[in-house]
Amino acid sequence: MELPVPHTWIDYGAVILVIAMLIGFAVEIRRGALRRYDIYPAVGPVTREEAGSAFIKAAAEALALDVLASAPLADCHQGAYYERRTRVKRTAHLLIFYGFLMLLIATIVGFIFDKWVTATSFLPAYYLGPGGEAAIVGIGTAGGALCLMGLGIYIPTRYRGERPAAKATSADWFLALLALTVITGFALEASEFYWSQAVDAVFWIHMLFVASLFVSMPFTKFSHALYQPVWAIYERMARRSGREPRLPLPREAER
Repeated sequence: MELPVPHTWIDYGAVILVIAMLIGFAVEIRRGALRRYDIYPAVGPVTREEAGSAFIKAAAEALALDVLASAPLADCHQGAYYERRTRVKRTAHLLIFYGFLMLLIATIVGFIFDKWVTATSFLPAYYLGPGGEAAIVGIGTAGGALCLMGLGIYIPTRYRGERPAAKATSADWFLALLALTVITGFALEASEFYWSQAVDAVFWIHMLFVASLFVSMPFTKFSHALYQPVWAIYERMARRSGREPRLPLPREAER
């Protein structure tokens, strides 16, 4: 199946999205986004190490523990429900995080092969080998399923406890856009196989939510994908350099 638009449109669209995101991040950083320091303190003793060594170790710990393992969320509780089920938020976060990574990998690899190997197939992984198409579709489908599982765990429990359900935050907008992006992605995949007449319409609906998700990134909870590693490295490096780390501001915890 051919793409509903020329590849050049996708290229230009991606460039426009990146520019819009950079402008958004520049505006938010100028407003003090990095100074909000929305992170839970790293656990461990305060030591005095050389700056270079402290940075390397801090970066490795931040990547392995804070990013890939979401370790700080093991001690993050919000309301009575999280106090009883301490692993709920971390489990949901890991499912969403790795599901999103799988979706991103499947999309990028698929587009690369679609553009540079052939211009006639929407699912070009066939050219990776006999099992290539199944692998790409499988990775994308599994990633979408993990995202929906994580959202299914997190959303029903988000308002348990003291949080008012009527108070929408940037985190709520991010969750809504992510859910709609994944759902319309599944709809696009299904329409390709079972309702080819609807592919064009579903494609544009899906692209609308994809663009909205990334353009709004600097202003929603999605922005912590950029800020959180920076804060985590600073926090862990501060401990290794002998400086007492700052504590996060409670009023920013739900941004």
